[in-house]
Amino acid sequence: TEWVSDTSGVSPLYWGNIYNWTFTDVGPGPHLFTVTVRVNSSVSDGALLNNTVSASYRQSNGMIYLSNSDYATTLIRRANFTFNLTESPSPLYPGDSGRYTLTFNSTASSYSDVTLTLVMPDGLTYVSDSSGRHPLRDGNNLTWTFYDVSPYSSTSFNLDFVLQTGIGDNVLLTATGYLDYTGTNGYQYPQLSRSADLLVIRPIMDVSIIADRTEARPGDNIVYTIYYNNTGHGDASTAVIALNISGPYTYLSDTSPVSYSRVSGEYIFTLSNVGPGPHSFTVTVNANSTRARNGDSISAASLLNYEISNGLSFNPSSDSVVTDIVSPVMRLDKSVSPGTGSPGGIVVFTITYSNVGSANATDVWINDTLPNGLTFITSSDEANRTAMSWHFTDVAPGTYSFTITVRIDGDVPDAAHLVNTATLEYIGSNETLSQSATVVSFRPMIQVVKIADLYNLTAGSYVNYTIYYNNTG
Repeated sequence: TEWVSDTSGVSPLYWGNIYNWTFTDVGPGPHLFTVTVRVNSSVSDGALLNNTVSASYRQSNGMIYLSNSDYATTLIRRANFTFNLTESPSPLYPGDSGRYTLTFNSTASSYSDVTLTLVMPDGLTYVSDSSGRHPLRDGNNLTWTFYDVSPYSSTSFNLDFVLQTGIGDNVLLTATGYLDYTGTNGYQYPQLSRSADLLVIRPIMDVSIIADRTEARPGDNIVYTIYYNNTGHGDASTAVIALNISGPYTYLSDTSPVSYSRVSGEYIFTLSNVGPGPHSFTVTVNANSTRARNGDSISAASLLNYEISNGLSFNPSSDSVVTDIVSPVMRLDKSVSPGTGSPGGIVVFTITYSNVGSANATDVWINDTLPNGLTFITSSDEANRTAMSWHFTDVAPGTYSFTITVRIDGDVPDAAHLVNTATLEYIGSNETLSQSATVVSFRPMIQVVKIADLYNLTAGSYVNYTIYYNNTG
């Protein structure tokens, strides 16, 4: 106890918890005064407080009498509470519903009034509670008042809330509850407080796609790797990847854990329960050799949409990649100089071949067929010649040429058109290119004709002969 006051009219002397009053000239008859003390809050419920008083006295002549004493016993009845605050379940996802449970127990024999305040963290929306009371609300603070709470009673109720959808990943939200209680005498006991932590997690996903080559030839395979990594701490209940491939391609295979479906030309991969961590699969296509041409491209675009188990979806992610089709495109030309000649004369054919594509031609064959009347002498590229065929390898884009020198045979008739044809074939094309050049052979053709001006004549007459030597060549 703690001394407060008394009505003795005398200031006491005190040592610790012992108080001493001195009265003089105490005459016959009853006398009294009151002492008021405050019981400390630490005193246990049911404690017995024994307060002892003793008196000693003497007469004016100094005669001292024996002291006597008495005591008064007080039974302490007080309020006392325990308080608890829990959250269930944890962790939660944005948009999920959660619940706080608030419990307070009276562990003493006194009635009391209880005020309970819950400070909810930002990001939670109050839905309802089972207290049977209407809480006072001030922002995220909710207050309930319970009057005359019975001794040794237990009170528990739930508060339901919804997590707002904009909460990030791996966020710890702390709610704090405060319990204030007052005894029947108006005494305010020390405040109790408890906290409950709620962990909020969510998936964070993005998609990216890479191709194993930026350029491909017709007939090449292209392998796409599609990454759908989850860098968050929560599962995506559903992740849908839509793959759109355009260009001259043929779909070959994939390593996805699920089979795709085709919707409006797209390849749809629907994946379930995508947990945190890296994830990927590959898709292999072929640059269709019958349709892919130099300058074409094959593009692949991926779009990721994902959601969590409560149906909340997040911002989609997309990525794309382009592979250019490169191939050799060969051109062939042929010319002759001079364009005319005579038997025994020399003629030079020039064969010009060009790669106007974007890739080297691995193998090119040029075949030249000489007509009758022309005899091969030499070429300017003997290193690549076999008979009348020239084989070139790794022909880069550009223009190249070589010459073929021939002789016009002696028996070639006049005005003969000698057509020399060259053909070109190369890997990467089923087409055979052909070009021709013509040399015209001219030669003299002398015809002799003799005519006499007289057929019948006599001796001594003159006859005139006309001799014609015409060149009809």
